[in-house]
Amino acid sequence: MKPVREFVAERLAVQHCAELLRSSQAEFDLAAASADLVSELALVLPARLEALLLGPRIMVSDWPVEGSTAGALAASWSAPSIHYMITLAPGLPRFVVSFDNALALALTDRLFGGAGDVPNDVPKALPQSAALAVERLVRSLAAALGPLCGISGDDTAIARHAVFHRLGAFKRNTRCLHWSMTIEQQDSDPWNLSVAVDEEGLRALLEQRAAGGPAKSASYSPDPHAAAFGTIPLALSAIVAELHLPLARLAELKPGSTIPFAPRREVPLLVGGQIFATGTVGTLDERVALRLGRIS
Repeated sequence: MKPVREFVAERLAVQHCAELLRSSQAEFDLAAASADLVSELALVLPARLEALLLGPRIMVSDWPVEGSTAGALAASWSAPSIHYMITLAPGLPRFVVSFDNALALALTDRLFGGAGDVPNDVPKALPQSAALAVERLVRSLAAALGPLCGISGDDTAIARHAVFHRLGAFKRNTRCLHWSMTIEQQDSDPWNLSVAVDEEGLRALLEQRAAGGPAKSASYSPDPHAAAFGTIPLALSAIVAELHLPLARLAELKPGSTIPFAPRREVPLLVGGQIFATGTVGTLDERVALRLGRIS
């Protein structure tokens, strides 16, 4: 008997389930997921702040989520500032909350029942009392953020430093997502706080959240074998240009000689002599950088 290879019934079923197929094949949208997270945070944060900022109703509005390197972010945030690193649970991405010192002093005044006046002379280093007072606000934000990230319990750890990079939250070239939030209360000046998080870590956390599961520790590399091999250093090389010189010209070269060349449009990136990616040359944080366009 000749086998039948025309799967008519299955084909009809697929046609009727086009919507299900599209939903199952939809790629995770980090921009939309992170925007949703920030919007939800703006909705639940006022209830967390009411016990600290007594008085009229508190309203929180969020700004668009943007991306940049940690180095560029540190340069763009105003100084002098105070920065708080939030670790919701071991192995999960760290969030950094930043206030400029003038705002931190005004908030401290409000927390102690004042009007939130900003002093004329803003110190470069906050007094310990102000740093601890503002940390209470940061803990309220962490308490609102934890459940949104699927964190149960309270293993939150908070560290602070006046110098952003000394917190050790991100390496200089780490790609970060960051946004600002405006907190308003009637008869008081609005104030802003800035938040940043590692993009790769947030993606892993939000993908797990979208799948309906609890947040997993060590979400950067859930495979223990991948984590072990991930620390092995590899030498990478990028061929920016190739030159062809006559032997006579090569013999004439000496210190100070100039060799003009045009960089490639597509620069190959090699590991062990094998090309695994190509990109274009540009600058990042005043250094030469390679933006990857294709990975083999």
